[in-house]
Amino acid sequence: MSKVSLRLALSWGTRHAPPPLKNQSFLSLPSTRRLRRFRQLVFHTSLLASLLIACSEAETPDTNPGAAGAGGGGGGTAAGSGGAMADAGASQAGSAFSVGGSRAGSAGDGGTSLAGTGGGTTAGAGGAAGGAALVGLGSITYERWNNLKGESVELVPVNQPPDFTTQLTSFQVPIDVSEDYAARVRGFLTAPATGQYVFFIRSDDNSELSLSTDDTPANKIRIAHIAGSPAWTGYEEWDKFPSQKSAPVELVAGKRYYIEALLKEDITEDHLSVGWLKPGDVGAVPSEIIPGKQLSPAN
Repeated sequence: MSKVSLRLALSWGTRHAPPPLKNQSFLSLPSTRRLRRFRQLVFHTSLLASLLIACSEAETPDTNPGAAGAGGGGGGTAAGSGGAMADAGASQAGSAFSVGGSRAGSAGDGGTSLAGTGGGTTAGAGGAAGGAALVGLGSITYERWNNLKGESVELVPVNQPPDFTTQLTSFQVPIDVSEDYAARVRGFLTAPATGQYVFFIRSDDNSELSLSTDDTPANKIRIAHIAGSPAWTGYEEWDKFPSQKSAPVELVAGKRYYIEALLKEDITEDHLSVGWLKPGDVGAVPSEIIPGKQLSPAN
């Protein structure tokens, strides 16, 4: 790994480390807060380790002399950076929707189709004619508005310019960065395969996840959420509320879909993650947090 990559990784780790304790020691904390603090440190260390591994792999030269040149048949694009983190827990709930964007019932209805013609981007240089790229650009847009009290996502001022904007390399925001703020994560999801997907969300405090029937934001529909007062989950808690899990949604390989998550943080332990079960995945928990290679930023 180069010195530049190492410095960038360590800089990220410093900026997003859990805040220091104020005028108290770790052992003086109540047992519940000690446990939370320990989980914060473990979670942050895991993220930093994943970032270091990703940087190291990205700089490893490709020794495979496989055919990628002009006139070749394969086409396609390279996967973006970032890795997936598996998590536990999930439960039935959510709302299904139809191609036209109308509500179609609850999680028990078996989901509905987002399939359609068109969408997606063409395969990379040297590829055969036809087909669509099965990956995105490697990141998704993160926006934050500071100094906003409350915990309802209705307080997120999406029509105002944000105070801070950056790109995330997976569908997960930095944890424990502040209090009294609102955030939005938005961009485009490229489906890697055709079939049914199930989406999950976890956050502190309230949040909601919306998905469009295509790449048009106006067609987005809420598919999962955490709402109420108080209403929040732990860092690895996917099953506290039934509404954290969507109904099955049919997506088409290579097609782009607008996706958006809102977060309203009140006090302490802020976080937001979105995971999924892809076609062929079995279980009641996400197989991974949606990786950057399937995402593209807004604008």
